[in-house]
Amino acid sequence: MVDLGWISGDGKIYLWGTMAYAWQRVPAHQSFEAARKLPVSFDSWVLAVYDDHTRSSAEQPKTIAWFCDPEEAVQFMDERLLALWFAPEEAAERDAAAVVLSKLKAARKLKLKDIEAWRKAFNETTKAKGQVLWLGTFDDMQRGEASADELAADLEFFLEENGVDPVELNPDDPRHQKLVVEFLIQLGA
Repeated sequence: MVDLGWISGDGKIYLWGTMAYAWQRVPAHQSFEAARKLPVSFDSWVLAVYDDHTRSSAEQPKTIAWFCDPEEAVQFMDERLLALWFAPEEAAERDAAAVVLSKLKAARKLKLKDIEAWRKAFNETTKAKGQVLWLGTFDDMQRGEASADELAADLEFFLEENGVDPVELNPDDPRHQKLVVEFLIQLGA
C-alpha cells in the first residue's frame, strides 16, 4: 500500500484515510493515521465525519481525527478533506464548500453554537460528498454537547465496558489515553 501524506504548515505530518473515491490513487482510509498518533487531551479538537447524508450517522462508520487546536483541524479540512470529497472536475462544488469553511477560519472566537451553525451550513453544502458529525473539543464531545450526544453515549458505554467510570475519565492517565484512542479509532471500523 502507498501512503498519501500531508505536511502542515508547521511541519506536522498527517496520513489520510477511510473514504475512497475513484479519482484517488490510494485508499483514503490511510489519511488519518498520523493525526491519530497525537495524544488526546480534553483540549484536543476532534473531527468526526461520515459519508451518507441520507442515513443516520449511527448506522455507518465514521472517520475520526484529532488535532492540537481548531486552526490545525480547519487547515486539515481545507487542504485534505475537501480534496478527498470532491473530484478535480467538481471544482465549483469544492469551491462552494471552501467558502463555507473559510467562514469558520475567519471566526475570531469559536463558540459551540457558532460551530454548530457552521457545521449545519457546511453539511448542507457538501451533501452526498460527506458530512461533519462533530468538530469541537474532546471535552465538549465527551460531555455530549450539541451534535456529540451520540458520540458521548457511545464513549460512556465503551468506558464502562472497560471498567472506567466516565466521570473519572482522565486522558493524562496512560490507560485512559489508550482507551480513548481505541474508542475513537473503532468508530471508523
